[in-house]
Amino acid sequence: MRSILNAYAEGYNLYLSQHRDRAPEWAFEINGADVLAHCRALIILDFATDHQYLRIPSDEAVKGSNMLILGNPRTRSKHGILLANPHLGWDSAYDSTKCT
Repeated sequence: MRSILNAYAEGYNLYLSQHRDRAPEWAFEINGADVLAHCRALIILDFATDHQYLRIPSDEAVKGSNMLILGNPRTRSKHGILLANPHLGWDSAYDSTKCT
């Protein structure tokens, strides 16, 4: 698990270093512990919390689909990878990173 979290962080950091001009000023390099902390926060705040107390507008609380797609040139195996999560919306209150 640690290697997966660290690998995600390394990919994020690589993207950030190559596209600094497209990233917000507050974006900074992360490590595997940061990824784990973010995942834990999502689980606690999005799945284990009653949203009525968060006062999230109803249009933001709507669930949707989000995904991560890696094209075959970007993977070690040279096969594309798709990771989808139908429980979190693109613009939820607990947004994940969006890279374009």
